[in-house]
Amino acid sequence: MSHSEFAFVFPGQGAQKPGMGREVAERYPEAARIFREADEILGFPVSRLCFEGPADELVRTENTQPALFTTSVAVLRAVSNHMAPAAVAGHSVGEYAALVAAGAVSFEDALPVVRLRGELMADAVENTPGGMAALMGASEAMAGEICRDASTAGLVEPSNLNSPTQIVVSGESPAVARAVEVAKSRGVRAVRLNVGAPFHCSLMKPVQSGLEPALNALPIHTPDVPVVANATGDYVQSAEEIRAALLSQVVKPVLWTASIERMNAEGLHRFVEIGPGRVLSGLVASIDPGAETVAVGTPDDVEKLALQAG
Repeated sequence: MSHSEFAFVFPGQGAQKPGMGREVAERYPEAARIFREADEILGFPVSRLCFEGPADELVRTENTQPALFTTSVAVLRAVSNHMAPAAVAGHSVGEYAALVAAGAVSFEDALPVVRLRGELMADAVENTPGGMAALMGASEAMAGEICRDASTAGLVEPSNLNSPTQIVVSGESPAVARAVEVAKSRGVRAVRLNVGAPFHCSLMKPVQSGLEPALNALPIHTPDVPVVANATGDYVQSAEEIRAALLSQVVKPVLWTASIERMNAEGLHRFVEIGPGRVLSGLVASIDPGAETVAVGTPDDVEKLALQAG
């Protein structure tokens, strides 16, 4: 196994799709083992949900998060035969898979925490109706101004700083609707996202307090490779820093642009997106136009990557 100059990145909610992980589990015993362990740990067949759907069950937050985490780690196990990362990061719930890749947490320990995170966020959807919208072509400063001008209708905050041209905002539904209007009036394309909760903003405080005891009990080790945290856009090294980053991640914006730029500063311009979809590959290309990105979600993708790893 070669130590690469590739950073591994792991997708967040929205990347899930029925069929994810199935071919990888059929081809690689170490991937199949992860799905079996997940079924045992969770007490329900999350593997079947990943492999077959139905989509309306998979899209439920309490299911999406453990399903996505399990799939990403299963694909990681197949990739790990050929390559070890130079650094890791994950988008939102993807940060948990990144920490597994870095050896900071075990899959078995982290999975119940991820499931709880999903359940708490699903509860928040019921108790804190809100939404999210993507502002296309807005700078961070412009997104901040749009939120300030929309705050007459309620709380709305920047929540995902995804790329220099894509900022997501979260908040109370009337305020998000107002932010979309304000954005459009300034020539910014704005799209309401198909999510039922205002993730990564201060309205998620109840999730944070519910998750804290589980995070405090989670065994965390010093990572074997550098980990960049969503909440800070910088490296986290100690168990205390990792715990704090996972906790604050719930209510703070995902600093994805800063995270990629931090790895760029270390000379990393090659990225492997591990799990379903290609969302992060697109964001990375927007942040670092010279970057080499490879999305790995199927056995063919793994084999191609193995050839590159040499």
